[in-house]
Amino acid sequence: MSVDYFKSDSIKILKKLILLVFFFVLLVFIFKNLFQPFKSFPWIYLIFLLTLALFALNTLKKLYYTYWTFLFVFVLSLAPDVISSFKIHPNYFICYVVLIGLLIPFNYLIAAPIYYPRINWWEYDFRFRSDLKCKILDGSKVIEGRLSDFRRNQCCLYSFERFDIGALVSLNINLKTEFNVRDLELKTRRNNIPGRPFIYGIIFKKEKRSEFKTLKDYYFNKLANNKISKFSKKHINET
Repeated sequence: MSVDYFKSDSIKILKKLILLVFFFVLLVFIFKNLFQPFKSFPWIYLIFLLTLALFALNTLKKLYYTYWTFLFVFVLSLAPDVISSFKIHPNYFICYVVLIGLLIPFNYLIAAPIYYPRINWWEYDFRFRSDLKCKILDGSKVIEGRLSDFRRNQCCLYSFERFDIGALVSLNINLKTEFNVRDLELKTRRNNIPGRPFIYGIIFKKEKRSEFKTLKDYYFNKLANNKISKFSKKHINET
């Protein structure tokens, strides 16, 4: 599933920064191993790391979830060279630590709900779904939807209806009583696969933070209650 977003979005900057980190990490690897006496250059090791980096960057380009797998394998594969540089080349070790450390904040920012929503594909039992049912009010149309993944003043809207990026929608959510949030902008759209809805990323602006807090508190209370119900003695006996 690829993701559509505004061309001017900060995600483009984050992608370029991550690309630069990969580039400089590989550059450190080359210089560190190129000038080692009595040791041949590890070409196969370099090609393997380069392949992993290319796969990671290619999947990041379309915000595929497989990016996280390639990133993890890349860092794990690089670990032996980082460790070996600690005693032999401490300057290279510091470079490695700084560059890999930069990946943490960059990837934290890119792991936001509007780009990488947390999806529990395995939860099919409707009794334990924690997402919030809502009605999407788009002009004269009323469309069924669901809200999930409330983090960082953002959330995800699930709908089988295709909306344009940048569209403004109003939501009606039943939180014991009706709760309305107006003029929310759809910042991203994760294109659906057969049988799955589109996933839209929403950012709650400063003036709507109180609505976000209300929805977030209700969502996490529902999530906690569902976990208790799912693993309760009564439910275990039923299954």
